[in-house]
Amino acid sequence: MLTHVGEASLELTAQERGDLEAIVASRRLPHGLVRCANMILLAESGVLIRETAQRLNVTPPAVTKWRKRFREQCLAGLHDQLKSDLPASPGKPSASITAPAPSV
Repeated sequence: MLTHVGEASLELTAQERGDLEAIVASRRLPHGLVRCANMILLAESGVLIRETAQRLNVTPPAVTKWRKRFREQCLAGLHDQLKSDLPASPGKPSASITAPAPSV
């Protein structure tokens, strides 16, 4: 099978595969995490980036990003990035907003 640069399938441990399959089966986890787990499982199966993008309705660069992140950081990379992509909760200021200085 011919592959393009960056399209080599991923090899997962049994533990990683089980964890990813549990994420995909979950109805309580964020959709973005489920979609990322699907991307990794498809990569393990040898599905090309373009086909993965079409199946999951994302862009090929998004698939490439998450495959790379998983190669570098395993499951932790999927969880950590999703946390940082989330907007601040309602009622909680984002990190860029500072409290007013106390009046003297």
